[in-house]
Amino acid sequence: MQNMVPMWFRNIPAKILESTATATEWFKYYVAFRKAVPFISVLIFVHGWVEYALIAVLITHLTTDNWLHLPKAASIVNVQDGVTAVLVLVVAYASDAYLGPFQAVVCTTMAYITVSATFAMRQTEMHTIFWG
Repeated sequence: MQNMVPMWFRNIPAKILESTATATEWFKYYVAFRKAVPFISVLIFVHGWVEYALIAVLITHLTTDNWLHLPKAASIVNVQDGVTAVLVLVVAYASDAYLGPFQAVVCTTMAYITVSATFAMRQTEMHTIFWG
């Protein structure tokens, strides 16, 4: 009765175990979990979320009170988005060559917060100058 089962069929459980061991070995080698991974993941998520919110607020801000027409406001936002895309390449080069990934994420997040706060303070000053 055992001779009726093909040889390749009898080797299936061994092949499954072998491929599982290989996949586990690959996962342990290429995927590293560190203490900083959740922190960096949250920073990246919040950075992307704030960038999206800033662009949405910027287009609304530029078009309210008839400051600019929609095509001009859209072109300003597109230029800002293009500059951001180019700066991603610059930061990637600096991260690879000089800083390292963790320091690059922390530095860009701090710079983004600083520039956003400065922009918000300037807008508040401009609002008080023009509208009292």
